[in-house]
Amino acid sequence: MLCCMPTGIVPTPYLNKLYKVIWSACLVQVGLGVLNLAVEAWSGFMMMIGALLLYCSTQSANWCLCMCYIVLSMMDFFSGVLLLGNFYMSAGVLTKKGFFVGLGLLKVPFYIVSIYYAFLCYKELKALYIEKFVGTDMTGAWNFAGDSGQRQPFSGQGYRVG
Repeated sequence: MLCCMPTGIVPTPYLNKLYKVIWSACLVQVGLGVLNLAVEAWSGFMMMIGALLLYCSTQSANWCLCMCYIVLSMMDFFSGVLLLGNFYMSAGVLTKKGFFVGLGLLKVPFYIVSIYYAFLCYKELKALYIEKFVGTDMTGAWNFAGDSGQRQPFSGQGYRVG
């Protein structure tokens, strides 16, 4: 399945509410990405890719893009946590790199919120995807043996360990 192609999932009212929050997070991430481009080009570029992933996940209703966003954001979140730890180890003193540290400190709470809502969106999209393409009766999806429905106890030779 291509990640940017629409899945044909009809959004529920709950998913529409999540989309509004995700779009807000996308706009905030674009703003932080532009500011981050001035400080550190690679981090700003990755934030812009993350905003694109958020936007595409809402437009195509694809749960896979939500998962890609979560993984990408977790990496940047952990670098922000490391920066936060270094900031507190230096007794909270901003040095010459104050703008860089301040921007890094802004990313930590943003990523906590955006990863949480991206996960909620992933969970809802995955459930709708399973309902649409697998169905609500999950017994047939896991029945790989082609069982006739009659369960038989194990009748083979067993081995005792120990």
